[in-house]
Amino acid sequence: MPCIIFLLTCFAIFFFFIYYLIYLKPSNRILSHHQILSDAKYAIVLGAGLEKNGFPSKILLDRLLSGIEIYQQQPDIILVVSGGEKYNHINEAMVMREFLLAHNVPSTKIKLDPHGKNTFTSMLNTKKTLNSNSTIIIISQKFHLYRALFLASAFGMDAYGFAASNFSYSTIKRIYWSFREFVSIPLNLFRISIYLYNKHSNIYKNDNHEV
Repeated sequence: MPCIIFLLTCFAIFFFFIYYLIYLKPSNRILSHHQILSDAKYAIVLGAGLEKNGFPSKILLDRLLSGIEIYQQQPDIILVVSGGEKYNHINEAMVMREFLLAHNVPSTKIKLDPHGKNTFTSMLNTKKTLNSNSTIIIISQKFHLYRALFLASAFGMDAYGFAASNFSYSTIKRIYWSFREFVSIPLNLFRISIYLYNKHSNIYKNDNHEV
């Protein structure tokens, strides 16, 4: 019995620590809809799927409209559209780009990430392709922002979140999305661990090579 109590206590402490890192710590980095972040150079619009006809899904449309809102408030900002290949070999990022162009966002203010097949790869691609010293805004629904901000922080980026809320969603969908976020946390922690291990291993090898 003491062993079980000890294990449960360790699990509870670990769970609270993870909850703090992902859900409590980034909460002060979610912007209000009228809050301007003047030093942000990029706003990342995360993909959320396409309909079978190739048009943005409702949840993706929500994010794109929020991206347009930010661009209208900060015309100097560059919108990065991140998405992967979907139905019939249609690239989500290309569809997102066409939507922004059709809504008067100039091509010079749109940057393409056609390999963002999930949140992890989208944030990793952002880290690799953008100036690491740049402040970025991540655009997604609030339930998703916590994980995206956690990943951005793990990759060493100065990131803030902007919650897309142009549409309302059913309770069932919100429960499903929240559950999916919860389930994805262990996988993302594992992937971050592998990434950081490989990163530090390469640094160690390069240091030894220089010596």
